[in-house]
Amino acid sequence: MTTFIIEKIIVKIGNLKQYLNYLSQLSKEIESEEKYENDFRLIGNTERYLQLSAQCVIDICQLIAVEESIKMVGENREIVSALKGKRIITEKTASNLTKMVGMRNVLVHEYGEIDNKMVYETLKNNMNDFEDFIEEIKKYFNK
Repeated sequence: MTTFIIEKIIVKIGNLKQYLNYLSQLSKEIESEEKYENDFRLIGNTERYLQLSAQCVIDICQLIAVEESIKMVGENREIVSALKGKRIITEKTASNLTKMVGMRNVLVHEYGEIDNKMVYETLKNNMNDFEDFIEEIKKYFNK
């Protein structure tokens, strides 16, 4: 792997960890779904940092795809599957992150009304998916 790609991935992982730290702080501040749904600041911050976290995953996957000569595909969700196909990330992680990327697409492109309950549940229950991804990328580097 080229030094340039490694450095870019390290920066993206650092960004992702920072966003996950912000999300962790938000999660601690949000005591209930009701509090979340009644505070536009919490909603906006949560959505934004989930969006940025998912974008980091996409960027890291694309960088690895370039290095591994994986044919670039049309949708961001497919790039996650491509890494699963190369056994860089596990099936479980790919499945979970594909959902995150889908949610990111909704947040960015506003395909419809954003489901606050889904965003809240993601914040409270799925942050480990990003941590799993980071660990699997580290294992990939160590090969």
